[in-house]
Amino acid sequence: MVSKKNLSSEKKASSKGFDWQSVILLFILFVDITLVSHMVFVNFGNPKMYFMYGAKFYITYPNRPMTVAHGIFGVIPLILSLYQISHVARNNSPKTHRRIGMLLVICGGLQIPTTCWLGINWPAQEVLDVMRVLFCIFAFLWGLWGFAVLYYIRWKKDMAMHRQWAVRFAVICHFVPIVGRLLAIPIWYLYSAPLDAEGRNTTLQTTIWTLVCIFLPFQEFWVWLETGSCWFHSPFTIDVSHKTESGDMESLVPSRHSNYASCS
Repeated sequence: MVSKKNLSSEKKASSKGFDWQSVILLFILFVDITLVSHMVFVNFGNPKMYFMYGAKFYITYPNRPMTVAHGIFGVIPLILSLYQISHVARNNSPKTHRRIGMLLVICGGLQIPTTCWLGINWPAQEVLDVMRVLFCIFAFLWGLWGFAVLYYIRWKKDMAMHRQWAVRFAVICHFVPIVGRLLAIPIWYLYSAPLDAEGRNTTLQTTIWTLVCIFLPFQEFWVWLETGSCWFHSPFTIDVSHKTESGDMESLVPSRHSNYASCS
């Protein structure tokens, strides 16, 4: 349990030095908005769309309404997950933090059927069956990570693990739609867009396998950067059963284990 004195000292310490977290999150937000704008405006109304503008190969979305639903349930947590892990936003409005958290858990759950439907119905001439399986696995992980965020704060009352899973949720929200598209560009130019024996573009296949290989280390690096711990290990537990006079949870302060402090 963390005392009020320790919590207040954490707040004072977090206000000192350069705010690296906010700068990094704002940069990620800029990248998010740029890529989402590309997906919406460049490809709007086309039955096929560029997976990424720099990697000029098309992918087919088999159903426009399902694609729109998939995009909505993906973009909402993509943007708001950054707000959720920001210590500035979390301190300013804990109640808003909780409400947005519930919205993200719901979006994570609704992402499962839309992503799986698109993956299963993806044209056979574009992807291998194993790719469909991997897309469905990532969809279920997305929903499961969101539930873990809720589980550790509502039932386990463990703020440290809640923060860790919040970062994991933010990472998986960005991993395939953002990291995957950025990764496709160098792979496209590296392989010069070759086709396999059945005429499928190997850039997409290579990108997906690369994402599978780097997913866990990439995710846990960000968990370590944000919280100072990773690999499902919580070095301490903050009791969230106590509240301040205003009714907000005292524990919604920046993690004292964040590694951003070492960058200042």
